[in-house]
Amino acid sequence: MTTEAPAKLPVWKTALECYRLTFRHLGDLLRFAWPWLLLLVAVSGALYWALYPLEKDALAKTGSGSNTLWFLTLLASTAIGAFIAVPWHRLLILGERPELAEALKLDNRHWLYLWRAFLLGVLPLAPLLLMLTLFHSGLESAVTESMTEAETTSLIATISGFLLFLLICLAAGRFSPILPATALAHNGVGWRNSWDMTRNNTWRLFWISLILSLPFVIAGIVAAGFDLNAELKTPSEAIKAPVNEFAGRTSFTLWSVAMEFAGMLFGMLFVTFLSLAYRHFKRLAAPESKNSAPPAP
Repeated sequence: MTTEAPAKLPVWKTALECYRLTFRHLGDLLRFAWPWLLLLVAVSGALYWALYPLEKDALAKTGSGSNTLWFLTLLASTAIGAFIAVPWHRLLILGERPELAEALKLDNRHWLYLWRAFLLGVLPLAPLLLMLTLFHSGLESAVTESMTEAETTSLIATISGFLLFLLICLAAGRFSPILPATALAHNGVGWRNSWDMTRNNTWRLFWISLILSLPFVIAGIVAAGFDLNAELKTPSEAIKAPVNEFAGRTSFTLWSVAMEFAGMLFGMLFVTFLSLAYRHFKRLAAPESKNSAPPAP
């Protein structure tokens, strides 16, 4: 017996629908997610302020930031993002509009979602971290006339880290339907089912993710080179040349928290993407056209 091939996910149509649907329900998102967003501001602000000396020291020694600060803020944003994502999935797929108290209640489904989001979203960043760590020593030496054996090894490791990161991203895309399935308590959809569900859509999932990422990447590049004024600089500028210690620490924290906040809202765009992809692969009707939620498989 042969299984029916999964329907191919339209690239541009899905990407545009992600933006349309996210902005359409942005008010609903803010209505139930604002306490989590305030928590994000408080936690990330505390981390950036407390670890400013560590970040300053790491920047002076290596030219790049502290892995400790990067990892802790990533964990915090992943956890808070997972708790927001569960009701967001249910709103986009089932049409549920949770009350505030309901959106703040955590159950086993939220913790399972967090663990699976960590596996799919945080662990794949390990080779990227390796690539960024080795970038300066390996890639910069590549443009010189001669390279030592250590520099050659560093460059090879950088390229290998990027290729490994790409492969893990492709694999993560294949497993990604398990996240909306977890939010909907569709317990019959596991890792193997998610992989089979996305067959013949590996690169389509990747290209849509890339399209959705481009505006945020461009905005980050612009923000990194933008000096707002003499007192309020971008994070790296605030560390390298602060007006004084307090002003540098304040500017670093404000800029970083603002980017964390924007990144969280932007991350919900990818939750919309996963919701639309899951609806497509499971052939679920849009919630506006249904009077009841689709049954669990």
